Amino acid sequence: MIDIGSVIVTPTSPAMEVGDFSLGEGDNALWIEATQISPSQAWNYSYGLLWWESTEGRELGTTKVYGHEAGETYLLGVGKAPTVRTGKVFFQTRAYNRRWISIDNPPRWSLSFRAASGVIGSRSGVGVVSNSLVTATDGAGIRFVQVVFPTK
Repeated sequence: MIDIGSVIVTPTSPAMEVGDFSLGEGDNALWIEATQISPSQAWNYSYGLLWWESTEGRELGTTKVYGHEAGETYLLGVGKAPTVRTGKVFFQTRAYNRRWISIDNPPRWSLSFRAASGVIGSRSGVGVVSNSLVTATDGAGIRFVQVVFPTK
């Protein structure tokens, strides 16, 4: 994994750019490790949303991130390679806890991020549904049948 950046957020922080990341050729997934830098105690105020965005949008989806000092790895991927391999990672806090929102001087939440890309899913040895057609596990395939309904 490579370091891609860090953020420091408050309850009112907008979406923040963490850093640039380019997926490898043919990769369809992004693993991001989020590590809480501060505060040094358990974070129970909120969670954040994490996504990778290319010029084509959020092609790998969005995931919730919680604060853990030991770090936690999150997977972004929908089983399909993005159209564009270069993009940026973003993080946005979701302040659901009134206690954090209503404090006069709310604590700041600091996180660092590392990432790696790769491939999820495999067609070897399992049946896969693809475009509503089924690929058999033995590779034989299934014939497409056209049905014509009578018209009156």
